Amino acid sequence: MKKTYLIIVILLVLFQLKAEAQLKKTFVFAGYGIGSVDRLNLDNGFSLKGAIPSFADASKITNTGSNSILAGLDFKLFKGLSLGFMVNFEQVKSQVTYAATSANPASNFTTNSISVMPRLNYKWVDKRLISIYSGVSGGPSFAFYEGVDKSNIAQNAMEIIPSLQIHALGIRVGAKWSAFVEAGFGSIGVLNGGIGRKF
Repeated sequence: MKKTYLIIVILLVLFQLKAEAQLKKTFVFAGYGIGSVDRLNLDNGFSLKGAIPSFADASKITNTGSNSILAGLDFKLFKGLSLGFMVNFEQVKSQVTYAATSANPASNFTTNSISVMPRLNYKWVDKRLISIYSGVSGGPSFAFYEGVDKSNIAQNAMEIIPSLQIHALGIRVGAKWSAFVEAGFGSIGVLNGGIGRKF
């Protein structure tokens, strides 16, 4: 009888160790986000007018282009806590309209923004098939502006902007391959999601 109990205990310990080992993998992911602060700034002309002084008197700025395209990885430090980094890319094409008296009443402008952010997450629920977590990411964002101003002169500028993303609530579902969705606020967006794989 004692041998039976011992075998059961050993099996339970091995199962627990295997489950813990399964959770201690690196998670590599890619995704897409909408509603970033950088995009909101461009929609309101703040970044363009700040980077290129001659844009300050633009009468209208209309934007089209991608939302956030992101990729990164997370390393599990210990139970519940993971550390990693992510790279976020966003391209916005702006049509800038000036007063009718300008030499160039309308021009096109492109903004490429690349953010590099370390990230820290805490998992409230950390199971094999589902994780629920919150976290924060922060780092520099490099914004590259290129276009033509109201005097029909080519303009190029680059500025470094602090980036921050609050991952208020994230849910990841799946074992080896998984899908995730996050709600938050910042340089990635108010809603983002994607797929990833544990290694």
